[in-house]
Amino acid sequence: LPCKRYKRTSYIGRFKWHDYIEASIWMAFLAFATGYLWYLSLTRTSVSGNTAVYQSQSAFVFLLSVIFLKEKVTLLKVGSVVLCISGVVLVALFHGSKEKNGSKAGHNDVITPSVVGYVLCAGAMFSNVLYAIYYKKKAAHPDDPVPIANAVRVLGIVGLVTLLCYWPFLLILDGTKFETFELPTGNNLKLAILDVLLDCVYNVFLVISMSVSSPLFATVGLLLVLPSAVPTDYIVHEGYTLPPPAFGGVGLITLGFIGFCVAEYLAQRKDAATRLAALERSASINGEDGEPLLSSSRSDW
Repeated sequence: LPCKRYKRTSYIGRFKWHDYIEASIWMAFLAFATGYLWYLSLTRTSVSGNTAVYQSQSAFVFLLSVIFLKEKVTLLKVGSVVLCISGVVLVALFHGSKEKNGSKAGHNDVITPSVVGYVLCAGAMFSNVLYAIYYKKKAAHPDDPVPIANAVRVLGIVGLVTLLCYWPFLLILDGTKFETFELPTGNNLKLAILDVLLDCVYNVFLVISMSVSSPLFATVGLLLVLPSAVPTDYIVHEGYTLPPPAFGGVGLITLGFIGFCVAEYLAQRKDAATRLAALERSASINGEDGEPLLSSSRSDW
């Protein structure tokens, strides 16, 4: 769209269209791998084991962020991540869900935990970690003047790539009898539509949060799904509540997130002070040379 402020007809920040398309192709693959591997792992892992493995992704995001995104390591960040992971383990071990013989009450599917199942779950988790790191590295920039618009742009291209490139797998899986393809009908169709809409909203906010903050902040924030599930369980499952140890895990997750928010605030304040000091030095030098005291470009500010 025309953008008079930047005097260009299609300003899209630091990247060009081909950069976004290239990044979206790999992101679509990682997103597809994450979802498919996770679904395959569900019937091969216990609920507690699956939760513990998959939600440990924040630790791996932290590690890769330090390596590839130059994330600054502080004691507060490390402590916050440790608190969150400890909380996830407590909730996973003491979730107290109404299950019999590994299957949820009311369902006939028997869950048989296996090494293959946990390998699939770990693969899904690591694919999701790579998705977050790759997006921040290749399709997001801290000086992007329109980060939300470009985040939605990337997600739209990811969806388009998925639609155009991955539908043949449905025919391959059906033809090889690995999975039988069936069009949803009735109540299943309604649930599928609802699932698509909710998944779309989830991905939009996830990509935007990674764009304006960091993958680590976003993945730590995702752990709040466990505390927020407490009132949902109480309503949906007729008064069901978590056992006391699991509530302790919820408290650890909440404390970890608060600690990480404080760490991000302190880091941003320190970075702002550093930039301001650099601008003041630059203004002082330019003033002595007879040049304008301060640059008016957005990137300098």
